Amino acid sequence: MFYYKLPLFVLCGFISACSFNQSRFTPVEPDDENLATVYIYRPAALSNFMISPKILLNNKELFTLAAGRYDYTHLNAGTYEFRLDLGKRFTGSRQIEMKVETGKTYYLKVNTSLHFEKNAPYTRRFNILSMKHEEALDEISLTQPEASKNKQMVITVDNTAPADDTHQHSPQFDLSKTRNPFNN
Repeated sequence: MFYYKLPLFVLCGFISACSFNQSRFTPVEPDDENLATVYIYRPAALSNFMISPKILLNNKELFTLAAGRYDYTHLNAGTYEFRLDLGKRFTGSRQIEMKVETGKTYYLKVNTSLHFEKNAPYTRRFNILSMKHEEALDEISLTQPEASKNKQMVITVDNTAPADDTHQHSPQFDLSKTRNPFNN
């Protein structure tokens, strides 16, 4: 008697869990009305889902972006370069330059794919694309917010300063301060 009720109970659980999928996107207004908001999102996809690229803004790391997630930043008016920090084995359009204006909202989509070619290894692609408001709202509503610590970071543009490329050359620890435990 119990055996035929268990599959029915499990089926009801799956149906209720699927119907609970609501929009998770909540627009965020900046504290200062003179700032622009840029949302960066990555739709859920099976290709490259374990790879979370770093999002760089003018060569400074903003956050990492996992599959099915979104994050945002508030910016002063100016021109910015957004770039995906990935290894050399990835292809695609990994950077985009964008001019932002005061009080406006912009959407960037990180798209990924995996291509298999005859007589060649597979190719992993990541692209960062500027999206129109309507299409972006449809796609970003299916994502979840990323747990980022940099949400309220405000970036100013200084076009006279040289590009900061220290993110690739500054290690978290100094190897010279370590020792081999097997040497006596």
